Amino acid sequence: MLLEIVTRKVVLTGATIAILVTLTNVILAGANDYVFEPVQTEIKTSNVATVAVRLLHKPSGRAVTDAVIVQMRIVMAHDGGAEMDTAFVPLVSPKPGVYAFMAPLTMAGSWFLSIAAKVPSEPEPVVGKIIFRVTP
Repeated sequence: MLLEIVTRKVVLTGATIAILVTLTNVILAGANDYVFEPVQTEIKTSNVATVAVRLLHKPSGRAVTDAVIVQMRIVMAHDGGAEMDTAFVPLVSPKPGVYAFMAPLTMAGSWFLSIAAKVPSEPEPVVGKIIFRVTP
């Protein structure tokens, strides 16, 4: 009888720990479970260049199709000079989970895209920084 009571307490304690670990993982999961990836790392110079990124849920590897882009900035950094911002226009998504923009990328070099998106059910925005190269 005593052994049965001790065994039940150990099993209940183990189950309680498993539940707490699961809840902790759910609470700590969030914006860090997502990543932005460039669709192309090289883009040809153009007044109407397309910049496209994919938003993925890291644990499942699935594309996030229902995010809302809340902030974006495309910048070319000059060595020893000021950053150069460029304007952009959102485009219709070419594929689920891909977010595309048109921008005048007329100078060859390294460009930086900083982007933030609101993913449903996530309290914090997902933030990404992507470097891509514009070629002549």
